[in-house]
Amino acid sequence: MDEDKRSIEEEIAALQRGLSSDFSSLSRGVSEVGRAGAAREEEVVRRVEMKRLEAELEAKGRELESYKKAQAAEELGAVERRLEARRKELAALEEAEKRAVEAAEKAARVAVENAEKARRRLQVDSAPVENLKKAALEEAAKIKHEAEEAAALLRRESEAAARGLREERERISETLERMMAAIAQKAAPPEPEAKPEPEPVALAPEPEPVVLAPEPEAKVAPPEPLTQPSAQVVVQRAARAAEELPCESDDADEIRARLMRDAGARAQAEQSETEKRDLAKKEKVGHEHRTGDVVRSRRSLSWLYEMPILVGALMALQHYSFPADPSFLSVHPSPLWIPVLMFGLRYGLLSGLTTGLVAAFLYAWGVSQIGEGYRLEDADFLFRPGLYVVVGVGLGIVSDNAARRIAALNGRIVDLLGRVTGLQKQILADQKVLRSVEQQVVSQMSSIVTLFHGSKELGTLERHELLPAILKFFTQALQAEKTSLYVPKDGKWVLFSRSGWSEDEVYPQVIEHAEGVIGRAGAERRVVSVKDLVAVGGFENLRGYGFADAIMAAPICDPEGAPIAVFGVQAMDFLRFNSASVNLLALLAEWGGESVEKCLRVEDLKSRSLFDEEFSVQSVRYFEKQLEQEFRRSVRYALPFSILLVSVEGEAQMPAARRSTTRRIVSRILREAARSTDDVARSPLPEAPFAMLLNTCTREQAQEARDRLMESFAKIEWEEKVKIGVGSYRPEMTAKEELVEQARSQIS
Repeated sequence: MDEDKRSIEEEIAALQRGLSSDFSSLSRGVSEVGRAGAAREEEVVRRVEMKRLEAELEAKGRELESYKKAQAAEELGAVERRLEARRKELAALEEAEKRAVEAAEKAARVAVENAEKARRRLQVDSAPVENLKKAALEEAAKIKHEAEEAAALLRRESEAAARGLREERERISETLERMMAAIAQKAAPPEPEAKPEPEPVALAPEPEPVVLAPEPEAKVAPPEPLTQPSAQVVVQRAARAAEELPCESDDADEIRARLMRDAGARAQAEQSETEKRDLAKKEKVGHEHRTGDVVRSRRSLSWLYEMPILVGALMALQHYSFPADPSFLSVHPSPLWIPVLMFGLRYGLLSGLTTGLVAAFLYAWGVSQIGEGYRLEDADFLFRPGLYVVVGVGLGIVSDNAARRIAALNGRIVDLLGRVTGLQKQILADQKVLRSVEQQVVSQMSSIVTLFHGSKELGTLERHELLPAILKFFTQALQAEKTSLYVPKDGKWVLFSRSGWSEDEVYPQVIEHAEGVIGRAGAERRVVSVKDLVAVGGFENLRGYGFADAIMAAPICDPEGAPIAVFGVQAMDFLRFNSASVNLLALLAEWGGESVEKCLRVEDLKSRSLFDEEFSVQSVRYFEKQLEQEFRRSVRYALPFSILLVSVEGEAQMPAARRSTTRRIVSRILREAARSTDDVARSPLPEAPFAMLLNTCTREQAQEARDRLMESFAKIEWEEKVKIGVGSYRPEMTAKEELVEQARSQIS
């Protein structure tokens, strides 16, 4: 009975094991089908969501491009309108000036006509009105006399000013001529060049004298001569003439202003002309010293003592070295060619001619010293002495021509340098105008490079990279000097990062929820600047914040409107801090909020996804779900189950690029070593980025799998140190966390 019972129990146990095995196989098949279907579904949802996000990004890019073009067009239109307004103002000023001249002439004609009419009306024969006639004639004569005095005074002042300016220019020209003549005498040039007379200053046409009725002309005193008139004297006299002008027209003020402007312009033109002459003179003197023209002119007659010294040295050498060979007659080529060639090439025609004659004389003297003076009577013998003279003259002519060409080239160089200086000044002026126009047309955010890099940085899908990108891009777009970024923590704003601050500058790490500009911007969820605080409570509202405050701040909000960060500006150029900058900060904050929303959506998609595309393994969500399912199965059916946690030593301190490469290597080795029934997935543990689920695997089998993995890492001769922890199911375990903690304790 016992044997039958045991056999029956063994058959029942075998059946149970067979049923368990079949059920396990069926469960794995069902789970694999479910995972495949869920993965396909998640893949479809993810692709649809990514296409929608791409469409939104393209729409946002088009919107920003249209906004940029509209803003640039608006700024260009504003600049063109301002230029047109300036042209209209200039035209109006010219028209007013023309009207002032016409009004002056009209006033003079009206005064003359009134005087003439009064004189004719008073010419009556009646005796009772004789006294009235006499008084009217006196009044008319007085008016005429005043008009003549005004016209004469204006004409006298204009002539005196012009004469004074001409005398001043002549005096300066004479002084310059005397200075140049003194310099020329010291330098002893062949002929001093005559200085062209300066052209007289072109003055405005003098007004025609007013012609009155034939009356005895009033004698006008001759104008006082001007001695050394200056710009201030000319302006003062013009002002006095304008004040004494007896004009009763409505445009009298305009006439006086025009006279003042003309006098000032003439004086300024004369002063500018004098400064130009002085500058040209300084440049010429500096150029002579730079190019060595002064030294060459001083050395132009130095051959008068250099040649005798050289010739004397040669003759002394001949006397002591060749006493029987006077004048080097037997030496070929003769040393007498040395002074001929040297001085002819260096000092020109006169020096070459003189040196050639001296050489010819010395040659003839040497011939006479050896007792062959009769040979001098032969014309053929004179060839060599004549050759000395001809070569000296030829070299002198060549040297003079070369010197003249060099002087011409130097003059051309000076002219070109002057033109280059003028062009450089014109370029600088054009650059200033261009910069001013660019500053008016180009807004703070119109830099294509800034927009391009900002759009790339804000296009990141990782939240930990988005906040630093927001700080950098916002700072560049606003052209701010000092900025900061705060994040909420425990009801306060904690400093996340800052830009433009030095290490020794004290900066607040924590700001209360509604304190200052940053706190109010985060609490009220809108852009806040110091203008808002001053508008509400005056400058008293700014006290107490000290170094912690900002001049403007804006919150970065998530899709629900909750601020995840506050961007603050602590220092920027004073002229840039205006309403346009505040509006730009609001636009940037909205852009940053949209980037945050995009990151959150991508994170949500990743969290719902069962597959990690970056490392080609299962996701964290899949790991947690599958771990829960396999652990429950092991508890219910007493099946073996193990997990492996893989860690790389020092991974947390690695740069982002190196850490990503390391994880790819680890994931690839894990995939290659995994069985068909095993699952490689991302782990939620920060110290162990990857895990492997070993289904129906005992602890001994898990240890063997661990050893195989360690051998695989050793084969690639990798410098990184890998740790693998093993966790196996035991009957006394009640939660999956115990299994994970068992493996975690081996890598910590």
